[in-house]
Amino acid sequence: MPSEPRHLQDLPGNAKIALDMADRFLSTRATADRLGLSVDRVRQLIRSGDLRAHRLGERGDYRILVSDADAVMVPVRAALEGADDA
Repeated sequence: MPSEPRHLQDLPGNAKIALDMADRFLSTRATADRLGLSVDRVRQLIRSGDLRAHRLGERGDYRILVSDADAVMVPVRAALEGADDA
């Protein structure tokens, strides 16, 4: 059985799940930093549907899965080839 990371070993079960999930989500600021964009641009991508996000409550900030943030970055060659199809 693989051992858990050290930072999870002494936590009760629910705390492990919460910490594991926290490691997978980014704030809009962290997403902007990761992608090299402004926070406003990240919010535009979310509103346009180009970046999937989850909202914290009705008026809360967004949380973005790391994998969704990374999926926004498309290699230039792939982006250019897709533009040829249009």
